[in-house]
Amino acid sequence: MFHINEFKKLSGVSVRTFRYYDKIGLLKPVSKTEGGHRLYSYTELKKLQQIQFLKTIGFQLGEIREKIGFNFCILGNEIVLATTFLLSVGSHNLSFKWGLFV
Repeated sequence: MFHINEFKKLSGVSVRTFRYYDKIGLLKPVSKTEGGHRLYSYTELKKLQQIQFLKTIGFQLGEIREKIGFNFCILGNEIVLATTFLLSVGSHNLSFKWGLFV
């Protein structure tokens, strides 16, 4: 388990962003300490990577939140969410550089 500041160092994402994601239900901590400090695990780190990837290719946080609860799945080191998410939105207008999935 990682405290929010340790998680920040691992991910490069600000503490403010973690608090916001928690508030909107996008990335919830595994638990909280008695003092109320958020605790995260490697599972949340993988989920955060997926969120950041989907933001990069143009999805809004609300869209990600709608889908991520239903499609979040880690299979070994493979991330299944992005593919499932992209297939489920169909006609969403995407704009990205070649090589993004390499």
